Amino acid sequence: MTDNRCKIWPEFVATQVRRNEDLNTSYYVRKSPRAGGDYVIDEDAAEWLASMEADDSPRAKSRLTTWPIARRHQGVEAPRVTHQLIHEVQSLPNLEVGVRCERLLRKLASYSSQIIDIMQSEDTLPELLAWSESVEVSELKHLISWLESNPHHPPARRKSQNPHNPYNPKYPAYPCE
Repeated sequence: MTDNRCKIWPEFVATQVRRNEDLNTSYYVRKSPRAGGDYVIDEDAAEWLASMEADDSPRAKSRLTTWPIARRHQGVEAPRVTHQLIHEVQSLPNLEVGVRCERLLRKLASYSSQIIDIMQSEDTLPELLAWSESVEVSELKHLISWLESNPHHPPARRKSQNPHNPYNPKYPAYPCE
């Protein structure tokens, strides 16, 4: 029997988890909703994530999740997560609230349903958590409240003006492969 748990967020099930055919020491994870999509993860990186202390794990994993989403946005179908990348991402600050809101809006815009329906769906909630770099649903609700209370203020500065925007290809904090 195959274990289809997401290697970053093991409490969530991915569509498929299998050994990478090119690199036998890594896994190809297909359609993990909590990680925002497909990714490849080295075996030692997956083992290290599994051994992380519970107190540090969720926030570090939410920052880690930001990286493959940004790479997919740049055209990489299944970004590769390595042990070195995890260490680099762990030392980074969380995304600014405005950037998190911008990412949340971007994901919400990709759905055709009402926001209320989306927030109550078990299928979309993990993706929204991933895209907004949120750990808990309460954070996600807070970001939506922030958007509702600031309708005339853009959630983030332009990409070129925001050095902490991981969509910016020059953003050094989320390294490319």
